Amino acid sequence: MFDTLFDLRFLKPNRKLAKLNKYVCLGLLGCTSGFVSSEQIVSGIEWQTSTLPDVNEGGFMNARLIAIKGSKAETKRLTYHLEKAPDWVKMTERGIMTYQPDYTQSGRYQVNVSVTDGNENVTKTFDLLVKDVNQLPVLQKIAPLSIKEGEKLNFTPKASDLDNDQISLKLRNAPKGMRIEGEQIVWVPSVTSSGEHSVEIVASDGKDEVNQPLIINVVDVNQAPVWKKGFALPKAKEGQFYSIALPVSDVDGDALTFLYEGSIKGIEIIEDKLVYRPDFEAAGD
Repeated sequence: MFDTLFDLRFLKPNRKLAKLNKYVCLGLLGCTSGFVSSEQIVSGIEWQTSTLPDVNEGGFMNARLIAIKGSKAETKRLTYHLEKAPDWVKMTERGIMTYQPDYTQSGRYQVNVSVTDGNENVTKTFDLLVKDVNQLPVLQKIAPLSIKEGEKLNFTPKASDLDNDQISLKLRNAPKGMRIEGEQIVWVPSVTSSGEHSVEIVASDGKDEVNQPLIINVVDVNQAPVWKKGFALPKAKEGQFYSIALPVSDVDGDALTFLYEGSIKGIEIIEDKLVYRPDFEAAGD
């Protein structure tokens, strides 16, 4: 009978060597060769997963975390717990982690996960990177606008950006004189601008652009006919025939009708001409 305390020790745990013959040191008895099954190995919990995959803003990721302990049977009994993480990170007891950040959550986060066999508990901290994804600016749809010729248009498009990027505006296919002042579109349509105008408003966050059409109906405002500056009838001679074109224009392109309202005998209007043959008694102004 030996009253010596036996100290049972194994070499460094290694799953690949679990099924091989081991040397078992039995205290003062020296060493003997024997077979040790995988069920007999006693070892600590070891994490196999070292990093978490990155994810984009607004994206979805499914990751399997793995830790091992000794035999397959022991490994299967391990359970996982999420100790500290953003609320959009979830995990099952079997180590299946899912995460789905929204479009405002780019950045680097720490995720603490523990694994246990009921006795031993091992915690690991993972870095989780959420990559920034640029969000397109939002430019609201614009109802058609109506304005009269010569009136001033002041219109402010409603634009926003989910990333809070600064938005700049520009115009495409804009009529002459239309411009952007600050956040407003400013335009005074000329007296010849009646009709429908289609303008493209473009909003940019410096990375991406969006656009919306703007339809502007310019209502015609009648413009009075205009006499040519400096026009005067020539001095007439008694008995001489005159046919004088009347130099009047109309910016609207309307057909003109002439009417003589004077009292001079012999003057008449034919189309756009003043016709006159003064008789020999018409001398004077």
